[in-house]
Amino acid sequence: AISGMVWHSSLCLGRWLSRQETMDWMREFREERGRVDGSLCLEIGGGLMVAGMTFAAQCGDGWASIVLTDGDPNAVANARYNVRKQRRYVERFAGRNVEVETLDWNDDEEFYAARGGRSFDVILGADVVHQEDMAGGVVRAIDRYLAPDGVALVVNPAPHSRGGAATFQSLLADGGWNVVKRSITNSIITVGIEDECEDVPLDFYVIRRSENADVAALPPLANLENLE
Repeated sequence: AISGMVWHSSLCLGRWLSRQETMDWMREFREERGRVDGSLCLEIGGGLMVAGMTFAAQCGDGWASIVLTDGDPNAVANARYNVRKQRRYVERFAGRNVEVETLDWNDDEEFYAARGGRSFDVILGADVVHQEDMAGGVVRAIDRYLAPDGVALVVNPAPHSRGGAATFQSLLADGGWNVVKRSITNSIITVGIEDECEDVPLDFYVIRRSENADVAALPPLANLENLE
């Protein structure tokens, strides 16, 4: 099943989240905002939730809630099981406020109401666009749930490798989003999947609302590319 696959995009996003400079930036990002009711992180289309689980383990200190989501009930059930196991066996994960919920981008009124309409400071997505009809739903989810000064971090195969990826880029451009894109070439990030990444290169997107792009500072991106 697709929801049971370990996507290369999720591994690369998880590895980037595990780098010290990324963890330091996430802490500063959260502290600078100083939300009275706490900062929130949302993973969309998580599948096995590799990126969201990594965020919880590596960057989760001080975050009010980390919400892992997928539209597939089987993926949600599997992630809930894995979260329970992490809390039982991994001490540093035990204190994280990690939730697992169903979120269908095209039918999300129940999820939206349950969250009280609250927006998220960070949105994570890995290989979330791999069919033409998925691009619109991903952009709608980012638009609906990203905080005004928040940042969405998405890793997705390049347009020539995935259906809908070109449409995803076009929708972001047409919507006036501030988008910074980098190709992932650093072997430390792609270790173990180098050959596959030559055939299916991965793009890293930093997506911010254009009117608040200066407020939502860029995360460290130099570590995505090969060091000279």
